[in-house]
Amino acid sequence: MLPRLHIITNTTLQSRFSHFELAKMAFSTGKCAVQYRNKAYLPDRDRAELEAIAALARRSGLPLIINDDAELAFQVGAQGVHLGKEDGSVAAARALLGPKAIIGATVHDPSELAALTGQAINYVGIGPVYGTRSKSTGLPDLGLSGLRTLVEISPWPVIAIGSIETANLAPVVEAGAYGCAVISSFGRAENPVTVAKTMLDILPD
Repeated sequence: MLPRLHIITNTTLQSRFSHFELAKMAFSTGKCAVQYRNKAYLPDRDRAELEAIAALARRSGLPLIINDDAELAFQVGAQGVHLGKEDGSVAAARALLGPKAIIGATVHDPSELAALTGQAINYVGIGPVYGTRSKSTGLPDLGLSGLRTLVEISPWPVIAIGSIETANLAPVVEAGAYGCAVISSFGRAENPVTVAKTMLDILPD
């Protein structure tokens, strides 16, 4: 089953925790998926840490999803990959990772959603709902109405993203999102595990 809360690792918005430490806290909840996002990934520097995260995922029985790179997901035995528009085809990722892999795709508008028709994905990541602090997208905020519009026409579960916090998660659920992905609200929290557990309480079982 696809987890409803995805924790995206990031060490540029915060420096207290490593990718491994963020993943360990996320997996400790027993319910979160981890999306490994490292735009500056270098094999010589980062491979050992990523292998350790992959081993942790296998022990926890929860999915590790690699952002942007299906080949890297295959190499470390991750459970899935999340693809943006420039990250290769869904068909190639599915052929490489196999039928049981979790494959997500990023969507910002109805035309991008329609372009995925018939493709073998498991969920769509939709946003930014409330804006974003993690990267410059050049895209307007969807807001709750925009999110609701895409949820209503999506044949796949929607993982909402974009400055989602405990205080504004409930309206995202009410708009029909299956779940959410978070970066800053987890990694920059005083107690990330408590934040995750609070969000899990708000999300449907």
